[in-house]
Amino acid sequence: MASIAVEVTTEASPAAVWDAIRDIGALHARLVPGFVVATELVPGGRGRLIVFSDRAESTAPARSAACYDVPFRKVVRDPAVKQPQ
Repeated sequence: MASIAVEVTTEASPAAVWDAIRDIGALHARLVPGFVVATELVPGGRGRLIVFSDRAESTAPARSAACYDVPFRKVVRDPAVKQPQ
């Protein structure tokens, strides 16, 4: 399975971030507003319909991120260490 990794810096608490990730029916409102313009859960838990900003549509399994829980980890960067650009 292909995957994409993106690093995002936020002031939100880990609990708030995980809550938004788990809210699988609100991608358009909580996680990627503007990129996704609508999310609709398919009845019976069979998945979700995702509408992107270019009006492309995709169906995806309605898996909750709760099944992938891992302990939170905090990364602190040392300002004395030069960070890659």
